Amino acid sequence: MRSGDASLTCERMVLETPVTRRLALRLKHEILQTPFEPAAIFAATRLVPWLRSGLDHSPSPLTFESLHIERAIGRILTPAMTCIDVGAHIGRYLSTFTRLAPQGAHIAIEPTPWKAAWLKQKFKSAKIVAAALADTSGTQQFVEDVNAPAFSKLHLVANGKYLNEDPRSLKRYEVPVETLDAVTVGLSKIGLIKLDVEGAEHLVLQGGAETIARNKPAILFEAGAVASRHAQEGSSETAYFFLTEKLGYKVQTPLQFLISHNALTFEQFVGARSYPFTALNFIATPDESVSLRQPLRRQSQIRPLAENPATP
Repeated sequence: MRSGDASLTCERMVLETPVTRRLALRLKHEILQTPFEPAAIFAATRLVPWLRSGLDHSPSPLTFESLHIERAIGRILTPAMTCIDVGAHIGRYLSTFTRLAPQGAHIAIEPTPWKAAWLKQKFKSAKIVAAALADTSGTQQFVEDVNAPAFSKLHLVANGKYLNEDPRSLKRYEVPVETLDAVTVGLSKIGLIKLDVEGAEHLVLQGGAETIARNKPAILFEAGAVASRHAQEGSSETAYFFLTEKLGYKVQTPLQFLISHNALTFEQFVGARSYPFTALNFIATPDESVSLRQPLRRQSQIRPLAENPATP
């Protein structure tokens, strides 16, 4: 390593700490719901991707995925629709939901305590649920990655794999767990559910099968990259089959949703998340050509709430 590279690495180690990362997230969060938000969204979804594509002779299809998501959300929502933001993080999409659907009774679910507190302070018109979602109610160990907060997840679905293997970057604590069906009791006109739950997609869907069957919302969900196009088992794969076989949905990439009625086959869904990667986010909508089947429930691994009260 050259001396210049070494000094740059040291500088990054000093600047990129849990404290500075949280400050950066706080700045992004504070921009939401202000006159500066449109400019920030324009930069993130259009300007920066355009600059990257100009520097790269063969830009990745992922370069403009955020823009395609924004346009898809704009096509889906109407002013009176209700949106459910599962894994709301700092409120980036919740802000879009409240802007495009101002009459909706929006709900944001976020298990990380400090993020949930931020959301409650910022979004007075939305209901903020400080919990994780799964297929039944109870408590569960949550693993917060202090170096990469967006990749925090339920221990149940982690399988011992985290973005940062350094145990010093992982903070473990108990969180309450609810089901999507439970937190949406009494709600109607649910038009969009967004899932960013780092491997718990299948659990959230199974715990919200009744809500989804009743409202038939569009479902925007993130699905992690896979090492092989032959991947068969995993949360995203299980979620795909639950959506298509149990709920009667079709799955598309955001760009595909905007320009085509074609659905992704399972092989195409896995292939899109394999190198060279064409999509990591997907939109599921009711497939009118498929009859809705009775949703099935899995054996839950969540501990009952009464036996394991959540840590404050």
